[in-house]
Amino acid sequence: MSKLLRDHYRTLVEDRGFERADFAVGGVSAPEIGRTFAVADRGRAFASRVDAGEPALVTSGVSMTGPPHVGTLGQLLTAIRLQEAGLDVQLVLADLPAYLAAGRGLNEVRALAGRYRSFALDLGFDERAGTLRTQLDAPGVLRTAMLLSRYYDPDGEAADGSDDPGEAGEGDGSARESEPEPTAFESELAAAYESAETPGGETPRFAGAQTGLLLAADTLHPLVRGGYEHVCFVGGSDNHGLSSFVRGLLDASPYSGTVAGLYTRLVPGLAGYPKMSKSLPRSHVSLDDDPATVRDRVLADDRLPDAVIFEMMRVASPYSTAEFEEVRGAYERGGDEWTAAKRAYADFLADAAAAWG
Repeated sequence: MSKLLRDHYRTLVEDRGFERADFAVGGVSAPEIGRTFAVADRGRAFASRVDAGEPALVTSGVSMTGPPHVGTLGQLLTAIRLQEAGLDVQLVLADLPAYLAAGRGLNEVRALAGRYRSFALDLGFDERAGTLRTQLDAPGVLRTAMLLSRYYDPDGEAADGSDDPGEAGEGDGSARESEPEPTAFESELAAAYESAETPGGETPRFAGAQTGLLLAADTLHPLVRGGYEHVCFVGGSDNHGLSSFVRGLLDASPYSGTVAGLYTRLVPGLAGYPKMSKSLPRSHVSLDDDPATVRDRVLADDRLPDAVIFEMMRVASPYSTAEFEEVRGAYERGGDEWTAAKRAYADFLADAAAAWG
């Protein structure tokens, strides 16, 4: 783990009131939660409600701003792992923010969403046991967005981070009234996004402002219309303000329920970037490359440090908790054991690239 991310996680817990992710959630053990997630927002309360058998849902999503990288693969595998552990899971393919704020063409966005849907199913998401959907094809959720819009102020308290510009909170014209001093990670990420050439600069401000409302509707619709009483938003720890943002909107509305958040660990970026991101092309290992190229990036690319490969294994791998601990031991010992572990992981990523392609 990079010092930048380690300090960021510590600040979220020690200075901003987030919980350490060291507790079980349903059938997911505390060690598994700790391996996957950096921090939580009212996560213990959500876990207790799951244990009590109350109607509870985990919701996550991926953006349609480009093909998946290793971090995106981790988002999908996390949703699948939570589902396999017995939790109700909603996985949203966020097509509308890419169209509204990121300047993508509608046909391009819908085609990409179709590929993501097939990819999620190939990885193991079970749509018979959970929800896998786009935003554009969910008119009930769009209706909820309109009902919530009466309580949404894009110029007031809103989302304070996202994976890519064009998603909720990034580039939507929103701002928090009393933002804390940014961590070094947050400052470097903001500077990276600011300097990156990303689409969407020509889109009207109103279009971008709707992305926060859409994310809130995705999260709150299960409470408003779906028969759930509790929802837990799952995202990257750069998005740690989203559960608070959604909870504030819920509190301002006539609807009831609780909102929690679980925030995953991030993969350090390449080429000097603070994290892997779709919007920072040189920052990530893309699954859009051919499988042989992906395999070589792990095994033969000197620009990919072992420390980054290990974090990739933590965030985006098929390993059980016990298997990951074996990999951790191999990483710490080095030598032939670590070489073998990297070779096996390179084959896994190559297979994932083949599934995407």
